[in-house]
Amino acid sequence: MNRLLRSSIIPLMICTGSIRSQQCCSLDTDLTSPGYMRRLETNYMFITKDDSVTRPVQVGISGSTNWPPAKKLGFNQSQYDAFKLALTKEFAIIQGSQAVGGWKTVGSRKAKKHEAKVKAQLASTDIMTRSEAEELHHRAQCGIDITKISINQRWRLYRFLLVQYQNLMGRKITEMQEGYEQIVNLLSDLRNQQDIETLKRAKVIGMTTTGAARMQSVLQQVGPEIVVVEEAAEVLEAHLITALSKQCKHLILIGDHQQLKPNPTVYELAKDYHLDMSLFERMVKNGVPLKTLDTQHRMRPEVSKFMKHIYKKLEDHESVLNRDSVEGSNL
Repeated sequence: MNRLLRSSIIPLMICTGSIRSQQCCSLDTDLTSPGYMRRLETNYMFITKDDSVTRPVQVGISGSTNWPPAKKLGFNQSQYDAFKLALTKEFAIIQGSQAVGGWKTVGSRKAKKHEAKVKAQLASTDIMTRSEAEELHHRAQCGIDITKISINQRWRLYRFLLVQYQNLMGRKITEMQEGYEQIVNLLSDLRNQQDIETLKRAKVIGMTTTGAARMQSVLQQVGPEIVVVEEAAEVLEAHLITALSKQCKHLILIGDHQQLKPNPTVYELAKDYHLDMSLFERMVKNGVPLKTLDTQHRMRPEVSKFMKHIYKKLEDHESVLNRDSVEGSNL
């Protein structure tokens, strides 16, 4: 562009909708093709369409009479002139009128029809068979030009190659997923091993039934011989069983089966299969020896008397006899 701008390097300030130069320059309007095109003797190859037959047309950068007509390229005359200017001059100015909306208005119907055809081909399930694809590959190896196959055959080959690529990517993803899962499992085992070493040094291990179920593999390796379960009458039998290991030698259940029962998420399981019965209650109903604490330390006697129709032998500890009265009542 040194023939176009004869002044030295000019700083430009670019703004929306305008370009302002901070220094005036002289212009040479006798423009030629870009230098790199002249050096390489660049030619353009157009694919024109005439009577549903596509033909390649080679045109030099000089813009000679070999250029195909505007109609065959899908342009009107103004677009055709602008197109040639942009491809053959080292500096081109093309005004896109706001009224006509640039390039979008001309040929939009053709573009929509072409887009509909492409979408229909992409949605089609007509795929080339492997034997057909291998035959094309064999022909190409023998030097036969396979670029002249019909457009329908090209789409069928495209779909075949697409399926092959998808299958290849699917296998790679599966392999990567398996490798990822192996690494995750290895990391989990290492973390579990760390937990096991820590728990083996502890004198007492405390956890919820949910935590015991989640860390069952760890508990199996730690193997606590004594297990004490608080509020055992409210724990689902399955949750308690998972907290027990083969090394368990002593199980102590503390709770009250005459109060709250376990609450299965699915009501039908409690109603039809009695899964709302805890191991504590099941053992009591099957005659396992039970010891009941008969002295309460919570309520004043005026309140605890309402519980004696459930707990016949309930007694009050002396610490509750002198508690302050409840304000606003006669208790």
